[in-house]
Amino acid sequence: VNFPAVPSWHKSRVYLTGAHLIQGMGSSSKNERRQISAFPPNLQEIMVMDDLLYVMLGIEGKYIRAKPVGGGKGSKAQVGFEVDRNMDPSLQELVAQFLPLCNHAVAIQQFVEARSSFEHGLVSHALAASLRVLLHDWKTMVAQLEHQLRIGRLSLQAMWFYCQPAASALSLLHDVCVGA
Repeated sequence: VNFPAVPSWHKSRVYLTGAHLIQGMGSSSKNERRQISAFPPNLQEIMVMDDLLYVMLGIEGKYIRAKPVGGGKGSKAQVGFEVDRNMDPSLQELVAQFLPLCNHAVAIQQFVEARSSFEHGLVSHALAASLRVLLHDWKTMVAQLEHQLRIGRLSLQAMWFYCQPAASALSLLHDVCVGA
């Protein structure tokens, strides 16, 4: 079977596909940033909310880092996130509630990128396209949260409240991706 070729830029631009998380795990320098414990808890909360917004989109933050999960290689590699242990303990617990959401969003994005090529068939291609639309809704919500953070109307608890409707949907979509 002769499938249309995927352009070479698709594999060379790792930030478009989320592959940068797998390729660069643990490669960033920790010397480029101050310890989060050097800041008071109210500033730590703002800093970690900013990091969470990035992590929700699959981009490593300064204080929430990507880590390998499971034993997969290449496109099968699983990515998880871990929180800086120097953070205030109460903030660590709150942030830990968000990490499954972030892991699910990254896993769904990886599935969409892997199954968007022609060799996976029409059904898989259609599923990936539908998931891409749903991920767009997730990214829109993250953009709205960022706006609330920038105008000073967002706390970590409010952020968790706003993410609740998406939590069950992301979990279900993740299960579909794992089962497919």
